[in-house]
Amino acid sequence: MLTILLIASVQQPGFVIDGQVNAETVIEAPAEELWAMWTTPEGLSFFAPGARVDLAPLGRYEIIMLPDAPEGEQGSDGAILLALEAGRMLSFLWRSPPSLPETRAYYTHVTLRFEPVDETHTRVTLVNDGYGTGPGWAEAETYFERAWPYVLDRMRTVAEGQTDAD
Repeated sequence: MLTILLIASVQQPGFVIDGQVNAETVIEAPAEELWAMWTTPEGLSFFAPGARVDLAPLGRYEIIMLPDAPEGEQGSDGAILLALEAGRMLSFLWRSPPSLPETRAYYTHVTLRFEPVDETHTRVTLVNDGYGTGPGWAEAETYFERAWPYVLDRMRTVAEGQTDAD
């Protein structure tokens, strides 16, 4: 908890924890396989064309959506891992995309949990919180209310070996 409070305190004035976005899916794959999809650059290819991951608390966790964009506008530039429990939980800071400049300078918080349902299925839950109340925050929250379910659906599609046409 100290880490989160310290990070929040160095952000620009006006950072207020308010809203929360939730997404969940059940995927026909073991938790360890789905964990690898979020913790390696190769695994994260379902999400974006690049990633910089240092798998340790306070390690780098940058998902690169726009590799040709200038530094600082490529994706989750500057994001870090906060906590992890191998195969079960991953927590990291997250940023709005460059298309939402009013909230881009701030970080929100994402926690992913991987819970085995049975021998062949895993429930993946994602909670994204830390949305503020000032200018641009409603747009950011609305953006991620659409984006996170899409990301989890894309993860399911890739993990289950389906194609986008299936």
